[in-house]
Amino acid sequence: MRIGLRVSKNQALLVFFVLLSLVGAIAIVQLLADRDTNDYSQTLSSNTPEISVIDSAQSSSTGSSHTLRELIDLNQFDSFFARTQKLLELLEATNVKTLKEYWKQSKHVDRRSFREEIQIRIIQRWAKLNPVEALKLITRESVATHMQNLLKAVFLEWSHSDIDKAIRYAGNLDQVNKEAAVASIVLAREDLPISRRRDIGKQLGCEWIALEILGNVLREPLIDEPDLEWASFILEHEAYLDTLTPEQSKLMAYIAYHWILRDGAEVITRMREMLPQNISLTETLEFVVRKLQTTRPRLALELVNVLVNHGLDFGFRDLGTNLVRNWAEVEPDQALNATFAVEAHSLRRELQKTVLETIAEGDPYILLDQLDEIPLEVRARAHEIALLEIAKNHPESVLGMLSDVADSKARERIEAAVIEHWAIKDIGSLLQWIESNNKSTDTREEMTRDALNMLARTDPDLALEVASALPIGSNGEGMEVRVLDWIAITDLDRSIALLHHVRPGATRVRGYDTTIAMSIFAGELEQAIELFVQLCELEPSGPDLALPFLVGDAPERLFTSLDRVSSDAAKASAARSLLYWYEDDDLFSEDQLSVLREMVKPRSGR
Repeated sequence: MRIGLRVSKNQALLVFFVLLSLVGAIAIVQLLADRDTNDYSQTLSSNTPEISVIDSAQSSSTGSSHTLRELIDLNQFDSFFARTQKLLELLEATNVKTLKEYWKQSKHVDRRSFREEIQIRIIQRWAKLNPVEALKLITRESVATHMQNLLKAVFLEWSHSDIDKAIRYAGNLDQVNKEAAVASIVLAREDLPISRRRDIGKQLGCEWIALEILGNVLREPLIDEPDLEWASFILEHEAYLDTLTPEQSKLMAYIAYHWILRDGAEVITRMREMLPQNISLTETLEFVVRKLQTTRPRLALELVNVLVNHGLDFGFRDLGTNLVRNWAEVEPDQALNATFAVEAHSLRRELQKTVLETIAEGDPYILLDQLDEIPLEVRARAHEIALLEIAKNHPESVLGMLSDVADSKARERIEAAVIEHWAIKDIGSLLQWIESNNKSTDTREEMTRDALNMLARTDPDLALEVASALPIGSNGEGMEVRVLDWIAITDLDRSIALLHHVRPGATRVRGYDTTIAMSIFAGELEQAIELFVQLCELEPSGPDLALPFLVGDAPERLFTSLDRVSSDAAKASAARSLLYWYEDDDLFSEDQLSVLREMVKPRSGR
């Protein structure tokens, strides 16, 4: 099966990262210092000075025709790159004394991106001349957010001139800066064998950093015998496997990643056998799945499949869903085909649904046009998903396609989606279609209620206006009660304020029932009682559905409020419920029970 998709943003990103990987270490080094050329063009367009205070001393020792001050004047350069080239030429001939002067001057550059670029170039040159002094300078004066870039610049240069000394000084840094130093050394010394570059990371307690950096720039195996390294790691750390440091946990995860990369997903059984029973592999394998999903999505899905079959559902189902969603954006046909190898039925269906939804989100009509090319097992589902996606923007156009849907349950789901989106788009046209539908009265009323409920979520005022103009339903209630139901959930005060728009009779009782019940749920018992009294004055029958809530949550308040109720029918109904639940209880005194018994006696008159 082939499913054509227009080039997506993710496809473009994939191509970009492939090209980036081909550039390798040189490109990554350059990215440490380069900045967005937009800064240059924006600055060029405005003649605002880039420096507020700068010494006018010219570096006569350089013999260069440009000083740092002159480099601030961007108008003299044709491009960002021309300015950078001049900066490099200027610094190439400087000595430490001049670099110190330039460093002082660079602190006064207003634009941060330009200031940081200049400082990185200065430190690069300084590291060639005296890396120890350069390192002391940046650890003493640099802000934390910029320090790592400067550290990388130092160790990139230092690793070429004296790698042993660079390693020794890197060992004195804190963990975060040490990791930055290791990354720079490992990246810069591409002439060294992989084993030596790994040893540098291991020597500094950051072997996982070395593996990560090398994995980003190399396409060859980094661990020749990961199974042996796994066994060695477990043996070495056996006594404290449950309290590994973050660095040790990451190294363990990288070893597992390379083992699975070499031998496949089934090796997790052997991994598990080497571990004590009380040690979980979940975190390690989550890392492996995430690591694989961008470069080896099929293997990542195979791993998820094996893990779920081993009963490790927790977390891995979500990982599998995210995996196939990202995969489907780039290779939809391969992502869908891969799902058929998943053995767990529920997971397979969920993954297939995710892939089909991702394809439909890109262009549902492509999915619709290519149904015949989709495996029969998921063809009906693909059809439904395509129509559901079309219904989001063109709900009315889906009506003519419903007859092609064989499954009645699927038709109902699609029809519900049409109502949901059409209600928001054009409630008038939707109600006309519902009225002209040949379905039963009850079904049409339910469709109308659903439509108003959907509209109430986005435009409650319009929903209430439309509902109030519709005929009373077969249950004796106006459609506005469905709108009030939704408003009461999201804005109780507003629903109470709108009660006067509700038609009298059963509709008004139902509206008050909702607001009374929601007031009780919100802990506003006094408000619920006030609404009860108010309703009893408007509708002599009193509340219906809300009465059990009042009796259960505010019995004493309800009893006290009955003195304010003029309707004998409402009083009798409330008293009857209170007696039913509390006559044999100690909640009410005998005198109070007598009052309630008197209320339930038949009366003439009101």
